[in-house]
Amino acid sequence: MKEDLTIDVGIDDAGREEITEGLSRLLADSYTVSWPFTRRRIAQALGVAVIWTVLFGIAFGFFKLQNKFTKGGIRPTAADETAGLDIPEMGVLAYVD
Repeated sequence: MKEDLTIDVGIDDAGREEITEGLSRLLADSYTVSWPFTRRRIAQALGVAVIWTVLFGIAFGFFKLQNKFTKGGIRPTAADETAGLDIPEMGVLAYVD
């Protein structure tokens, strides 16, 4: 039969209860929001603005570089657009009639 393993760290029952209460309070405080409603909304709006600005800048830069290094960028030629993009893009006809 195995005996229970007990490790004595020198904390009595009162100390153990104090630690448990402190941890419970810490966890409860982390789930409550202390900021007022409007300050939270301002912080969230600022976060949205920053993310939108950064992603717009990355996308804008990507397409500018692509237009600079590829012939015509992502647009097909006017002749290909008029004729249809089946053959130039895929190499086969999409609608066989």
